[in-house]
Amino acid sequence: DLIAAVTQKPEITLEQPVGTNLTDGVSSVNFGSVAIGGTHSLTFTVSNSGTADLTGIALGIDGTNAEDFTVTVAPTATVAPGSTSTFTVRYAPADLGTRTATLRIASKDADENPFDIVLTGTSVTAVGAFDAWIPSGLSDRTPTGIPHQDGVPNLLKYAFGLNPNTQDSRVMPLGGNSGLPAITRQEAGSASTLRFEFVRRIGSGLIYTPQKSTFLTTGSWSALSSQPVVTAVDAFWERVVYEETVNPVTVSACFGRVQVDLP
Repeated sequence: DLIAAVTQKPEITLEQPVGTNLTDGVSSVNFGSVAIGGTHSLTFTVSNSGTADLTGIALGIDGTNAEDFTVTVAPTATVAPGSTSTFTVRYAPADLGTRTATLRIASKDADENPFDIVLTGTSVTAVGAFDAWIPSGLSDRTPTGIPHQDGVPNLLKYAFGLNPNTQDSRVMPLGGNSGLPAITRQEAGSASTLRFEFVRRIGSGLIYTPQKSTFLTTGSWSALSSQPVVTAVDAFWERVVYEETVNPVTVSACFGRVQVDLP
């Protein structure tokens, strides 16, 4: 009988997003338009479709604008056959215009080592990003303008995903994807919590500052002391939740708002 020897070998596959295979030396990944001061992160998936462990996985970024792209979550160094590992790259533009770099994935793959992908992104000012979003036909296209007389300035519609083409003053439902911030006070026995929930535009350069006040007077607003819980909605939006403890004995009334500034 003849016994054929089968060589076991690994085979790297890279996806971004999941379900979209990238080709070594050919594919590019675009991080989109990000304002100076903003960031945008994408997650990549490394798979091993071979028959042996894919070992020696290590990432490097070089090229013209390598400083704009950072690996914030690294993959495992070894991926078993049929398994996957993910990693995250953050784009934080340092200057205006189109920015490019090359992501190199080293491994023990026989014919794709390193696995090279071009990373691209565009950077604009925060004002430029707003100007690109605001519809051209509005009677007032300024950040403070309220062309539909609904009480919501254009900047807040941009910041919270409202419709700029019509009257839209919706408050976001809990777990929603757009709308003005939902701010509620929750009582539980002797404890009281001021809860903020809102969506935040990724990479916009906007400054979102949740604040509280007991008097609603100028100068009485202060930033929250609690830390937020942030979860991704999609590639362009994230949901932010703050829960601020309030002493019901000393604070009979408390008000909240989310201030949005355009740098």
